[in-house]
Amino acid sequence: MRQTRLVSSFLCLCAAFLYGQTPAPYNVTLHESGQGVTGAFEGWFNNSDGTFSLLLGYFNRNAKEELDIPIGPNNSIQPGGPDRGQPVHFLNGRQWGLFTITVPKDFGAKQLTWTLTANGQTNVIPLSLNPLWEVSPFKEEGIGNTPPFLSFERGGPSVQGPRPIVTSLTATLTEPLPLNVWVSDDAKVAPGSQPPRTPPVTITWTQFRGPAKVSFANAKPPVSQGSATTSVTFPQPGEYLLHVTANDWSGDGGRGFQCCWTNGEVRVTVKGAALKASAASAGYADQFIVVNGLRLHYLDWGNPDKPPFIMLHGISRVAHQFDHLAPHFRDDYHVMAIDMRGHGDSAWSPEGAYLVQDYVKDLEAFIDQLNLHGVTLLGNSTGGRVVQVYAGLHPDRVARLISEDVGPERTNEIAAAFTRQVEQEANGWASEDELVASLKRGNSKTPEEILRAYAHFGSKPREDGRIVWKRDPNLAKGFVPTELWQYVNNIKCPTIYILGGASRIVPPETQEKLKSAIPGVQIVVMPGLGHYPDQESTAEFLAVAKNFLAQ
Repeated sequence: MRQTRLVSSFLCLCAAFLYGQTPAPYNVTLHESGQGVTGAFEGWFNNSDGTFSLLLGYFNRNAKEELDIPIGPNNSIQPGGPDRGQPVHFLNGRQWGLFTITVPKDFGAKQLTWTLTANGQTNVIPLSLNPLWEVSPFKEEGIGNTPPFLSFERGGPSVQGPRPIVTSLTATLTEPLPLNVWVSDDAKVAPGSQPPRTPPVTITWTQFRGPAKVSFANAKPPVSQGSATTSVTFPQPGEYLLHVTANDWSGDGGRGFQCCWTNGEVRVTVKGAALKASAASAGYADQFIVVNGLRLHYLDWGNPDKPPFIMLHGISRVAHQFDHLAPHFRDDYHVMAIDMRGHGDSAWSPEGAYLVQDYVKDLEAFIDQLNLHGVTLLGNSTGGRVVQVYAGLHPDRVARLISEDVGPERTNEIAAAFTRQVEQEANGWASEDELVASLKRGNSKTPEEILRAYAHFGSKPREDGRIVWKRDPNLAKGFVPTELWQYVNNIKCPTIYILGGASRIVPPETQEKLKSAIPGVQIVVMPGLGHYPDQESTAEFLAVAKNFLAQ
């Protein structure tokens, strides 16, 4: 019989008020299995922008049974859910302060509830801004202790405290994926106490979400010279979320004080083993770079001594968009194709920053970090807008510019169409084959192998098994009516616009205006083709592009 309990936020937490004393948080006898799991509201704290963060963990009453509770009626945070970033995989015992929920400035006396049902037992906890539950996770007031710093890159962005630093990785089925973190800490102890003999920071890796249980080589890798390394193996393809906690000497949950630890999250897309062989045969390498605090994925076809050639995809597309195109240029160029922020295997913007100007900032940082000069740029759709703006801002860095079926303007009609598309595709497809069939209906002139590659690399399995696009749903927030003439008017490099004759993205009046704005601009209209001429007629597109580059 299902039992329902309204559980207080700390579940009778008995904090240890002497620093260094281990807390005994629950007066509960654990059973090996068959018991429920309860959310734990650790408290709330202020954010610098005026919003608030609710800090949560959980208590799995089973000593041996780990639980998987999919997002839905049995694992729901409402209102605004059911998915508010909570775990799906529940380890044994008490897990402290794993995730936060941001609520707005005007949240006031409102309340959220977290409902968890497992083994026939339903537990519900309330989450609110009750003043009694305000915590200080960034500084322990008694001795001024602060959380460790945690980073996924040596010298890269780092955070302190429970709001996590996030990165994304790709992995191949059954092959170990290296996991590296860098940490530092103030190493404070209570006055008069001797420092423990253990390192100031300990690292713990756990699984947060995923279609199957992962295997860590060492879930608690030792910290040496400020870093800790382990690896993880995945038993089946899919989308996983891993969690890492950096604890200082205050221990798990700050020994009842809600300070001081730091969280990190790693999103991992796991593909089948055949994918690695296909990458090698295509001649590219998967690379990553951190720009503006975001970890971007890009494909590199090698030849670093040749002039750089950067390719940027359109909205909702990915770097693999150019798999059929890039090899034709790699003998003469160092070809790279970037997954723009929010797309593919690149990180999502926490702020939902997806305006053209945001993508341009990433391209600026990418080119600066790699110290590239004399760059050839090719962009289609939104990527085309990005390269136009960059060329106008940095005429000294750009050798040539190719814009594919896009000009300086995005109309209300185009912006609204993508918003509708995101809404219509939210529930995904039953299989990759079903997705390919859907793409074929809307792209009848594009060869199936190109569409299949787009579906394969641009999608991921959701936790319920349905196939969804590998993109941030917030992309639509930045896909707004746009006018970029102020940048286009400053383009100085040789420029060509290759347009689809059946497309209406760059109408004749805009073409005429471009001829006046950019000295010597070339405009080639490919009759009968749509928004992606390079895919619909690759040989013809290559002939036009190579002729332009040879001039």
